Amino acid sequence: MQILYQVDELRKGFLSYQTYEKAMQWRAKRYLRPMRFTDSLGNTDDAYFDRKLEAGGQTVVFHDDSLQAIRRVVEPHERWVVFADNHRDLRVCLHLLGPLNQGKEIVLFVKNNPLIGELSWTDFNLKGVWPYEARVRIEMCSAANAGFDLRDPSLQEKLTPYLSADTPILVAGEGAVLTFEGAAFEYGVFLPLLTDQSCKYAGLLPSFQPNTARMLIKKINPVWKHPFEKGFTGVERSTFTLISNVEHDRAAYMNLYSPTYNPEAFGEFQIRSHQWDDIVTEREQNLFNLIRRHYGEQVRCIRKIVPQADGAPIRFDGVIFNSSTEPAGSFDQIEPVLAQTLGRELINIHEWVKSIPSEKPAFLVNFLYFATQKLLGLHDRHRPRQERIHTGNFWIDALYDEPTNKATFPLYNKAYIALTHQGRLAFGNQSLTSGTLRLNDFEYAWDEQAVNSLEERDFIVYTPHLSGQDINHYHGDVHGYQKEVGRGRINLLLVNDRLIAVRNGAMNLSPFGVICSFSTAFENQLIKEIGLKKGQEGYFQLPSTVRFHLDLPENRPYRWKYNGANRLFQDGMDLMAIESTANEQLTAEGWYDPLSMQTQETQVQQWVRGPRAVVGVDKQDRPFVGVFSGRTKESAGARFDEATAILKDCIPTVKDAINLDGGASACLGLIYKGEFFECSLPSCTQYTTTGMARPVNSLLLISPG
Repeated sequence: MQILYQVDELRKGFLSYQTYEKAMQWRAKRYLRPMRFTDSLGNTDDAYFDRKLEAGGQTVVFHDDSLQAIRRVVEPHERWVVFADNHRDLRVCLHLLGPLNQGKEIVLFVKNNPLIGELSWTDFNLKGVWPYEARVRIEMCSAANAGFDLRDPSLQEKLTPYLSADTPILVAGEGAVLTFEGAAFEYGVFLPLLTDQSCKYAGLLPSFQPNTARMLIKKINPVWKHPFEKGFTGVERSTFTLISNVEHDRAAYMNLYSPTYNPEAFGEFQIRSHQWDDIVTEREQNLFNLIRRHYGEQVRCIRKIVPQADGAPIRFDGVIFNSSTEPAGSFDQIEPVLAQTLGRELINIHEWVKSIPSEKPAFLVNFLYFATQKLLGLHDRHRPRQERIHTGNFWIDALYDEPTNKATFPLYNKAYIALTHQGRLAFGNQSLTSGTLRLNDFEYAWDEQAVNSLEERDFIVYTPHLSGQDINHYHGDVHGYQKEVGRGRINLLLVNDRLIAVRNGAMNLSPFGVICSFSTAFENQLIKEIGLKKGQEGYFQLPSTVRFHLDLPENRPYRWKYNGANRLFQDGMDLMAIESTANEQLTAEGWYDPLSMQTQETQVQQWVRGPRAVVGVDKQDRPFVGVFSGRTKESAGARFDEATAILKDCIPTVKDAINLDGGASACLGLIYKGEFFECSLPSCTQYTTTGMARPVNSLLLISPG
């Protein structure tokens, strides 16, 4: 299609007129169809993207103050110059700035040989393509790349008179905005945040909501005077983001990734350096000074870069609480935060913190693992439709929260972190033992012998830890592994706190849940007290509402308790110092179980370097959190043995510690005055650059008080 559209000589020499016309008809249908807009702008509940426009079946959200700033610039002028990627970007831009009356003239720069989705001068001969009263003038330029080439002499020649006349310049669309980078004149941008390139350049995330696009609107007045190169590719630490205003104020380097950060509201943070390394050091020192000013010796920060024997650096950032020499008292200002509890799929940290009171600094570290949509897709692909989970981004393994009386099943024998009623952190390993389950009016209590029993009983609860029996026997694709249980029985598949399916007949164990299996003598009772109805293929139809309650005796000493980690230290013993000993520990916890391996996109038990996050206590029960940054030139990440060696060096009296979710999720930062400041160096993801926290499913919030 691209060749058909762009090279007219090819059409003349090799293609029939009818074939070329079909290509043009396809393009018109795809790119030139009319767009419908709502008559008025609506409000949103977003702190920054606070207004929305319905445009051609898609919701465009944007910052109204930024739009008004550009309106104030362009409205006094009768002529505007516009560079746009395509008709959609052009129409959204002009609709937001409209209405356009007959007195206006819009000068459109159009390429001689545009790409198939870009503007073409012939489009404007078609009825309905220009739905405005304003006059349109076409200026041709010879750029051959996506977007526009400001180095093109013909473009410069045609643009210069408009710049001399102080004509407002507007740039709409990703390709146009990115290729305008480095322009030496003032212009306004309308940048849709749809791809990784636009998001990393902007320093913002896309919407993640269906049929919704964020659009960054900003007036650009280039005053870039810093003597180092702009970097925003995402692989290494960004030196520039479009949202940050660093081209005007070096103090904006304190927070490159928040659209609401205003340096004037943070007078205690000053950046006076001009060299990049000095700016980074000054930023870190500002954060250290803030913590010291508010907490003195009660909070101690650690920043250490440890060169390894192979020359690779490992960066560790940590915080120790109650760090005075006195024995620690209770510490109950630590709170897990889960996206599923907030009614979200993921937590965008920079947005979420605006709801947290933070006149004194509070701290955040990413928490534990969750079932991603990718993992759920692999899971459901191998399941009958009745046993598919569908909804992702939920907590993997057990959780217990006393205030809400919520508990879920331990799935393996993995490590937990808990807060006692005395306000102290506790660590251990937990597999399922005895308990009581209630589903609607049905209730059943079991003892430890019923867990993964190989003998017939009235009740058996099968956990995915049973797949550990096959560690040495299964050598295929881990996502193809299945283990059938409950043949000739009534089986209930429970994931988290949801009843997924009930069947009279065998089921395959799920890596994310348990199967409660009853003898067929319980069939009528289950039907009556849960509210089931017989269906097809042995499956039962579920009632519209299933009330779930689980009581596990071992949860009772705690206010909250969360499973799913792996232990690094136990009572002062380094469990990871030797790879063979570490593998024994990881095997006992279930990380090598075939079903457990289906819960990880990157296998936790691999003996490789990577970004890691940790939480623990020392021998005086003083809590600490920390992150080993990785996947960058500044820090390679740590193996488990390297991480525990650095922890012992930084915290010689470490007692207990667990490894949290790592990879690109690993991030330590602080909240202050409604803004989030990264203290570690998160690695890049599809939409985030190195140094920017990615959205996560769970966090630990620590407020020293």
